[in-house]
Amino acid sequence: AEQALWMAVYDQAFDRRTRAEADIIYGNEDRAQGYVKEARGLLAGLDEKTSQRKKTWGDLDASLKELETKLRREIHLDHPRQLLSGVGMDRAKLVTTWKHRPYALSQDGESLINLDATLGTRRIPLPATSGTPIGITAGTNEMLILTKSQKLIRIDPERLTAKQVSLGMTHASGSQAIHLYNRKLYSLDPASNMVWKYNAQADGFGSETTYLKQTSTDLRNTIGITIDANIYVANQNGLVTRYLSGVQESWSLRPIDPPLTSISGIWTDPDTDRLVVADLVGKRVLVFHKDGQLIAQISSADFQGPEAVSGDGAQKKIYLVDQQRLFSLDLP
Repeated sequence: AEQALWMAVYDQAFDRRTRAEADIIYGNEDRAQGYVKEARGLLAGLDEKTSQRKKTWGDLDASLKELETKLRREIHLDHPRQLLSGVGMDRAKLVTTWKHRPYALSQDGESLINLDATLGTRRIPLPATSGTPIGITAGTNEMLILTKSQKLIRIDPERLTAKQVSLGMTHASGSQAIHLYNRKLYSLDPASNMVWKYNAQADGFGSETTYLKQTSTDLRNTIGITIDANIYVANQNGLVTRYLSGVQESWSLRPIDPPLTSISGIWTDPDTDRLVVADLVGKRVLVFHKDGQLIAQISSADFQGPEAVSGDGAQKKIYLVDQQRLFSLDLP
């Protein structure tokens, strides 16, 4: 009778494992995680006091571990490609791409470095009186850098020149990150709980207008912004909020294992259905589908603390700043 009861519970656990595997095959990962959790609970109640029970228990445990690995979607890189050492400044989100070329701020903050496989490494000096750069973004024909003193620097990547242009920042308290989209500059202002919008004008950008019309999320701890038509705003605690036409959408990233509790950078673009997040604490790069489903979590022994991320949707590349190094990763 005791053996029959043991087997009955085991059969229930194995059934949950089979259901989880089927749900993974058909893309219902939320339900699969629930079945794995139920199987784990049932398996935990079974003893291993005979050699046969111990083997049977161990086989199911190993099978559940395989499913848990699949659900975590882990990709481990032994030696990710390092493009440059000595980039980044105190977690400034200063890496971007322009015409399929990565650009990163030099360690001293005095120049922008272009890494081109054909042309080689080229530097674009920034104006000496600009101040500390805090944000970078790229458009069709230009790149922009915003400094801590609210000066806006326009970069001409073809001529390798940089000059200060006007920015009508009159109501904003400051900026944590910027993004250029459709000839409009968007600025994340956590202190004002606002995303501001600036229209392009002859030599720079005019006075700001409010972009956000409705939000139920406190933006005071947000660290990054990225745009593909929707605007994604990242909070340093792991929360990502999405807005369309200034209104917060009913959308969120799906729960993952291990949980996402920190974000240090975020990126997407209109050429991809991926949303990429840098996790400083977890020492990983997370790739989500824009429906919020996890596609991959990328880790490496070389990652010491991912600080900023950019990418190229058309070329399927991710560019990662990690402790003053710039890595190039394939976008899953």
